[in-house]
Amino acid sequence: MSLPTASARVACFVIDSVARSLLELKERGINLPLSFNLNGFDMLEPAVKNKLKLVANQLGENVNLLEIELTEAETSLHVDNIAAHRKHTALSQVVRLRHCC
Repeated sequence: MSLPTASARVACFVIDSVARSLLELKERGINLPLSFNLNGFDMLEPAVKNKLKLVANQLGENVNLLEIELTEAETSLHVDNIAAHRKHTALSQVVRLRHCC
């Protein structure tokens, strides 16, 4: 198993930070959706996919308050490469939307 890229490590840090912030807000009675950006290629990294699954399980029904925005420049420039490697349902939907618009 290869080590995560520097970008994937940063993405995992961001995911943890946003999830922690979401839970802190919920404890204060604030139900606020939080969005964060990820590079489309990071979504293909096993470490990032595993982190997203872990956070989704930890947040339970609160996971619907997390909004992931894929960075447009990277994703649109390499949509065919991403499509060739897609394994994540959300990413597959983004790729389909990009091709139709």
